Amino acid sequence: KLEGKSVFYAVKNKEQFRDKKISIFGGGDSALDWALELSKFSKITLIHRRNEFRGAQHTLSEIRKLEKEGKVSIKTPCQIDSLDNAKELKSKINNQTRLLILNSPHNPTGAIIPKSDMGEIVEVLKQFPDCWIYADEIYSQLCYDNDFVSITGFSDIKERVILTDGVSKTWAMTGWRLGFAVNSELAPIFSKWVTNTDSCASHISQWAAVEAISGVQIETEEMKRSFQKRRNLIVDLINEVPGIKCLMPGGAFYIWPDVTQACGLIGASDSEEFRKRLLDDVGVAVLADIHFGARTSEKEQHIRFSYAASIHDIEEGIRRISRYVESFK
Repeated sequence: KLEGKSVFYAVKNKEQFRDKKISIFGGGDSALDWALELSKFSKITLIHRRNEFRGAQHTLSEIRKLEKEGKVSIKTPCQIDSLDNAKELKSKINNQTRLLILNSPHNPTGAIIPKSDMGEIVEVLKQFPDCWIYADEIYSQLCYDNDFVSITGFSDIKERVILTDGVSKTWAMTGWRLGFAVNSELAPIFSKWVTNTDSCASHISQWAAVEAISGVQIETEEMKRSFQKRRNLIVDLINEVPGIKCLMPGGAFYIWPDVTQACGLIGASDSEEFRKRLLDDVGVAVLADIHFGARTSEKEQHIRFSYAASIHDIEEGIRRISRYVESFK
């Protein structure tokens, strides 16, 4: 029952998958773990963005294991204004590439792959039929300015797409630990593995998810409007802080400001020292770029804010940061 409703709602614009098999997991990250396990059985090139794995140390460990085994991991830049560039992808993909990981809307930047770029990416992927695509669409319902574009909408490669989603973001059910993956060919393999390792997703969580997904969505829609209001507020406020510049993200609930100049103003060596000083000196908690993997460039320093917080906390937090940075001028 949960599987049918999940496809109907959370995958509502991907009807081609409605008759396919779905694997239910105790959280969406488990699906990525198993996709990586499948990749181990061949000599692969794995392409993903820096900062792709949202600080999930167990997944980062899997990537490092692949690299130690002589399998290549290619990281592409994590930028809000150039999230996935087909030209760059084409320069790095090859006949040994077995998995491309796409996360849109993206954590930590909040950026979204537009339809034109997605189409170009698909054209590249059509030339490499042995490359699978892991589409992490957990933030797909949280797009604010433009409609969400799924790679599953391109029929030429849909059979190679491992679509994943869950209930932690749209329905704020993080602690319930429930996610799903959609792929007809891999579903039987995923189901066998998860049944004999992680065991099954909690029965209680599955029924809670049924209620969340099939129920009235008034509160969910209101929460999305609230996120958009907070996004606009935090971007406006953070751009007034000396030495910080931030583009407007299209989705999720994060911003990814460049704090390179601000680090220089306060004498911080990098974003990690900047983060620690914000926490210790003014009581504001953020994450530095290195918490999500290697930096795009050592010349650029970024931090991530989550605006899944109250308007009061956002205003107070940015006020403290602004006063702190200004005190060094």
